[in-house]
Amino acid sequence: MTKHTPTPWIQSNGMLICEKSCGGFIADVQSAKEDPTDKTYALDCANAEFIIRACNALDELRIAAKYALHALETGTSSEAEHDQLINQLYQAIAKAEEKSEKLTQKEEAEEAALRS
Repeated sequence: MTKHTPTPWIQSNGMLICEKSCGGFIADVQSAKEDPTDKTYALDCANAEFIIRACNALDELRIAAKYALHALETGTSSEAEHDQLINQLYQAIAKAEEKSEKLTQKEEAEEAALRS
C-alpha cells in the first residue's frame, strides 16, 4: 500500500498543498468559480480546511488514544504519567480543532455554548 503525502498540509483557495518539499500539490477541493462570496466556493474551502485539520492531527490523536487506552487497560500509570497523558490529549485535541483562518461568528457561538 502506498503511503500518503507527509503532513503537515496547508490549504490555499481550496487546494491541499504539502508544506514540506514533497511535490507541493495534493488535491483540489474547489469549484471552478473562485469567488469568496459564492456559497459553493466557500463550502469547498471549508471542506479543504476540515480535511487538512483531520489529516494534520491524525498522528497525534492516534498516539494519544493508544497511550490513554494502555493507561486505562493496565491501570499502572503514575500521577506524572497521568498528567502527561492529560496534556498529550489536550494538545492532540487542540491540533484537531486548530483553525488556520478566523472562526466564523457561528463557530464562535457554538464553541462558547460548549464551554458554558
